Amino acid sequence: MRKLTNKKRTLIWVGIVLLIFVTLMFVVRRCEINKNDIEKDEKQIVDAENSSSDEIIPDVESKYSILTEDEYSEDASIEEIEIFSESEEDDNIEDGNYACVLEMKQANLEKGEKVFTDGYYKAFDGGGAEYVISDTPDILHEVLENGLYANLVAETSINIRQLGAVGDGTVDDFQYFSKAISLGFTEIIVPVGIYNLGYNELLLPNNISIIGENVNDCILENVNITARYGLTLKNVTCEGGTERSLRTPEALIEASVMLVVSPIGEQSIEYENCIFKNTDIASFANESDGSFLNDIVKNCIFTNIGRVAVYHSLNEKNTSYCNNFFSEIGSKLINSGPVAAIWIGDITNNTYTQSQYIEIRNNTFTNLYTANDFDPESKHSINANFIAIRAEKADIDANNINNLVGYGNDREAVYTKVRSLTVKNNVIKNGGSGEGYICNKGQAENSNSIVINNTISGEFGCGICNYCGAEICNNSVQINYCKAAIISGSRSDQIDGMPVTIKGNNIKCGMTGSYIYSGTVIDDYNSGNLIKVISPTGSADVSQNILYPQAEYTSYIAIGNAKDSISIVGNIIDGLNLGGNGISIYSTSKSESNANQIIVVKENTIKLGGGNRAVNISFVEQGTSRQTLYQDNEVDFSDSTVLSYALVYNCDSQNNDFLNISGNISNVNAGNLVIRSTSKNLDNTNEGFAIVQ
Repeated sequence: MRKLTNKKRTLIWVGIVLLIFVTLMFVVRRCEINKNDIEKDEKQIVDAENSSSDEIIPDVESKYSILTEDEYSEDASIEEIEIFSESEEDDNIEDGNYACVLEMKQANLEKGEKVFTDGYYKAFDGGGAEYVISDTPDILHEVLENGLYANLVAETSINIRQLGAVGDGTVDDFQYFSKAISLGFTEIIVPVGIYNLGYNELLLPNNISIIGENVNDCILENVNITARYGLTLKNVTCEGGTERSLRTPEALIEASVMLVVSPIGEQSIEYENCIFKNTDIASFANESDGSFLNDIVKNCIFTNIGRVAVYHSLNEKNTSYCNNFFSEIGSKLINSGPVAAIWIGDITNNTYTQSQYIEIRNNTFTNLYTANDFDPESKHSINANFIAIRAEKADIDANNINNLVGYGNDREAVYTKVRSLTVKNNVIKNGGSGEGYICNKGQAENSNSIVINNTISGEFGCGICNYCGAEICNNSVQINYCKAAIISGSRSDQIDGMPVTIKGNNIKCGMTGSYIYSGTVIDDYNSGNLIKVISPTGSADVSQNILYPQAEYTSYIAIGNAKDSISIVGNIIDGLNLGGNGISIYSTSKSESNANQIIVVKENTIKLGGGNRAVNISFVEQGTSRQTLYQDNEVDFSDSTVLSYALVYNCDSQNNDFLNISGNISNVNAGNLVIRSTSKNLDNTNEGFAIVQ
């Protein structure tokens, strides 16, 4: 590496010294220029103050305070930077940021200024707002100490804290809600807090929305709201004002009705993401001048309700209840009137006050209570249902329903009077001691139920009860003490000929002995039929069902007083060693059956104990010409040691009925399985069946 000579080293040091000197001179010169400029500007200001008002004053302050990003550079003087920073702070003060209203009132503000507060009583208490300073007050204003007014900036929406609401649960905040409504606001915002309304009636004269910040932390306490034209609630908790439960003798619900809606014309109720609790009735709406109400209730919780969570006894147009939770409804003390989670329409009086369409989907219902009533003649003294509706059309889908407590009539988990009903994909457990966990009474004409893919289980009661045309398919019914798994028939006023189809259901019911409820012995729950179709006005089709009776029933499948064709095909009745009839077809009235009826009993598997009848057919009419096909059935009386019957057919000896028997299979001890028939026209091609006439 080549070394530097002494001469070259000297030249380098001289260059460095010259560079330092030039830089220092530049800095000194720059400072002198700035100093001269400032002195000159100060002199101009002094001269201007001493001159007339017509002379132009140079904008000295802006020269130093208004520095754009492009103008600012690293070589800006310290004085320029400091002046710029002070200017920013002054701007913030002019905009006006104050901790609370009191601090704003004490400030010496000027007309036209726009100011902001971080809270009402103190910073960040939820009441922060925007104000404009004026010498004329608006409807909502604060009076400043200097005599001016701070007018609140608000249009159709108001934060209740901006009016002075405290939200601590002790101060009565009713006046602030009432003020918001009287001033015409259509949306009330509720920040986090507990707002005590003191049971005073809060009258909502038009469509009002009350919207909370957080459902768990925005609480309206001691609520008594009357909405004349409609109501929207979102993200709030409404309390009736007591933590005590009506399910103990000494406890009372203090607020009877929390929300009352009296619609005029066609109005709506919307409850979304709300909690309703500790009240007798959460939401009540009655009929007014033929009005219609549209309900949307979703993602809400109703709990500790003394009577009815939603009690809307009026016409409704399009109603939707989705993703809600209902719990702790009613009381063991209640022995009259309605108890329900959802009650829509005139359920008891049949005045045809009803909705056009109701959707009840993905809800959870649990724990509904009533008093016990062991009088079998007692009827309609109480109606206890998780769901009770009257409508032209309804869908009840994918709900979870559990535990209707209290024995007596008129206690059904789902009770409907609907012309076109679909009940599907629901799970129902312990759904009451009434006519059925699912019960549809239908309406006078052209009523039909579709009940499919439901899972029904419980300790006692009936599964599905239907009073109109029906498709009852692919349900699972498992009830220990069960009068009937499925009952379907027709109302006395139905003349429409709607068919009944019961197909693909899986049934496992029955316990030996009587059921004991709360120390009282209940009637023998196993004395009826597992599947029963009574007086259908149209055809009856009972096919491909699987029955596993756990106790003896009179009949396992029974069809009575049918007016049209009957088809019983492909069923399995596995009641080995049990008594009773496998299949019964009968009439009890000479005027109800079809004289030219076609009956098909085919491809069924029937396993029973000895001394019973696999199929029992009995008619009382005269002059009929029925055609009955008994074909390809498998009858198993393998454990029987006494006389048993594959088929018993009884009719009047003068009838021109036709009976065809073929292709049936028997599994029986030799000589003890016979067919007994009174039919004049008997065609038997079955070997191994003894015929007795």
